[in-house]
Amino acid sequence: FIIFGGQVSRAQEGTWELGLMGGGAGYVGDLNQNNLLQISGFSAGAYAKRNFNQYLGVRLNYTYGQIKASDSKSANAQFRERNLAFKTSLNEISALVDFNFFNFNLGGGTRQFTPYLFTGAGFVIFKPTVKVDGEKYRLDWLATEGEANAYNNVVLTIPYGLGLRYNYKDTWSV
Repeated sequence: FIIFGGQVSRAQEGTWELGLMGGGAGYVGDLNQNNLLQISGFSAGAYAKRNFNQYLGVRLNYTYGQIKASDSKSANAQFRERNLAFKTSLNEISALVDFNFFNFNLGGGTRQFTPYLFTGAGFVIFKPTVKVDGEKYRLDWLATEGEANAYNNVVLTIPYGLGLRYNYKDTWSV
């Protein structure tokens, strides 16, 4: 899933941070092949981060999100005829490494902003459902992918990306 949003951090004693995240979540796959930036739900999360110096830190994230997709909303007539749909919540826990490009320290440092990179590993739990005639069905139990048994609804994630942090007041940043 894709998450867009911002984060608010509060430094604790200069080396620890606690933060909140929020934004939109999206899905790219069989039911949305072309619109990479389509937001279909929301996301929110929290993290704790240990800064080793002004450039390097590690953090533990928890993120909750919701995504959905439906062929009935497709511009493609063949997809509308197929008429697949799903909705699921996502619960992700991950451990990440952050690298700041500039000397950045909440409440100090030589820069008020820095671009940063992050990467790590984690897992996400999802339980896709669909409503048919008012009745809700769990798709992972229905062997919708042609498998003999229900598929695993816990998968490995490799989060990565880049961002921009701005220290706007004392030990607060966005």
